[in-house]
Amino acid sequence: MVSVEARRADATVKQPNIHYALAASAGRLDGLVSGLAPQTAYVLAVRTHRSGCAEDGGNGTFSELTFLAGSCSTLNISEEVEEIAADAATTSRAPPPTRWLEVFRYTEGGRTLPDFLDNHDSGDMGGDGGITFGDGIITRYCVEMLNTTVEGTTTTTFEGAPVASAFADYRSTNPPWLLKETATPYFNFTNWLASAEVTLGTEYASWCDLLPDRMWGHLSRASLLAASCDANLTSPNHSLCRCSEHSAAASRLYTGMTPIGFPFFVSTAVPGVYPGARPTPIGHWYSHPVGGRCPLGAPVGQGGCTWQRAPLSHSIFTSDLLENGWDNSSWWDPTKPSSPDLHQPEEMSLHNMALFRKLWAAKGLAPCGQA
Repeated sequence: MVSVEARRADATVKQPNIHYALAASAGRLDGLVSGLAPQTAYVLAVRTHRSGCAEDGGNGTFSELTFLAGSCSTLNISEEVEEIAADAATTSRAPPPTRWLEVFRYTEGGRTLPDFLDNHDSGDMGGDGGITFGDGIITRYCVEMLNTTVEGTTTTTFEGAPVASAFADYRSTNPPWLLKETATPYFNFTNWLASAEVTLGTEYASWCDLLPDRMWGHLSRASLLAASCDANLTSPNHSLCRCSEHSAAASRLYTGMTPIGFPFFVSTAVPGVYPGARPTPIGHWYSHPVGGRCPLGAPVGQGGCTWQRAPLSHSIFTSDLLENGWDNSSWWDPTKPSSPDLHQPEEMSLHNMALFRKLWAAKGLAPCGQA
C-alpha cells in the first residue's frame, strides 16, 4: 500500500491534510486519487507501507514521507462526467450488507500524519468534538462496517446491562511507549503493561475497557462492579477491569463502542458528577480491532473481515482549532490527583464542540458512503 498525502499549493499549513490509500505492486503505483478539487494546484507526497503489517503510523512499517518535486494541477472534469462515473459505480455492484460510520481520530505524540485505525480508538463528531487534547493532527475517516449483532455487550449503553448491539464492547487502546513516558508515582502503568493484549506488528496494545474510559462513558456503578474494575487508588491493579472471553473475542473482530456523555471527567468520585444523575448523551467512542480489518480493496465480509476504512481521508490540525478560538485552557493536572475539580467544564466542551463542527462543515465533505 502507498499513502498519497496532499495539500493545496497555496495552503498556509504545510503539512498534508488530504490522504488517499492506493495499492502498489512490483514497485509500481497506478490509480486514481479522489477528493481533490478541480483546477487546483496541489503539493503531493507519498509514503509506502510494508505489506502484511498493520496500518499504524508509529510501528515503523511506513517509509519516510517523500515529497514530489513542484506541484501539479487537477483538470476541470465536468459534473456530467462525474455523474456518469458515479452511476456506473453504483450499478456495477450489488450493495453489500454494510453500513457507514464517520469517525475522527486524534493522533498522539504530536504527529503530523495520520496513523490510521488499526487497534486505535476514535470518536464521532460529539464523542471527540469537545475533548481537549494536545498538539497534533485530527483525521476524519469513513468506515464501512459489516451489519451484525453482538449479544451480551456491556459497554454499549450507559446502564451497562448486557444487551444485543450492532457493536462489540469497546476496548481501550494505548501505545506502551506512551504509558512508559507518562508514568508518575501516582500513575504507575506497570500492571497495565503486563496485562496488555498486543497484536504482532501493531504499535497500540488493547485492554478490556479500562476504568477511566468506562467513567468517560458514564457506565453505571453496577457495570463497574460486574467487570471487577479496580477503583482502589493504592492498588497496583488500579483501573484494570475484567471482560468475559465472549466479550473479548467479539471485540477482537468487530468495531467496539461506548457512549460518551457530559460532563467529561477523570475522577472516580466527584460528588454529583460521577456517579451522579443520568448523563447527557453527546456522542460515542469506537475501537477498531486490527483482527477485523479487511485488506485494502477487499469487500467487507470477505474472508471473515468486518470493517474497512475508505481510501480517502481528510485532516485538520490542532493549530487550526486554536487559531479559530479553541479553548485549550488547562482543566486537569495528572500530577495533582487531589485537585478538587477533575471534570471539564460543560461550557468549555460546548464551545469546542461547536467550533469542531464548524471547521469540518467548512470542508464541505460528502457524507460517508457517498464519496
